[in-house]
Amino acid sequence: MPLILRLYEDTISGGMAGITLRALPRMIFLVHGSAAIDGKTVTDGEAWHGEGAPTVAAGPDGVTLWRFELSGTGSSGDALSGPGLRSLEKLCAMLETAPPFGSAAP
Repeated sequence: MPLILRLYEDTISGGMAGITLRALPRMIFLVHGSAAIDGKTVTDGEAWHGEGAPTVAAGPDGVTLWRFELSGTGSSGDALSGPGLRSLEKLCAMLETAPPFGSAAP
């Protein structure tokens, strides 16, 4: 199954409870503000990466982040929704030259 790369720009208000994302290979880049991602504090210009189901909690002043995710075709996106959350899908591209989702790298 080919891979899909999605990029979201998420804004999370300060003081909100942590948000748990589903398990996917992803990289989160902090554009502005700070957040605790699986207990690690990340601030302006820093990044976090992993494949599990991380919990993201905005710092007291909120956070804007870019969330890059890889998934298989046929899976829906993970735009955040709810009070104090804004999520905008900026990119959705099929990676036709990447190894199939779930296969081991050569």
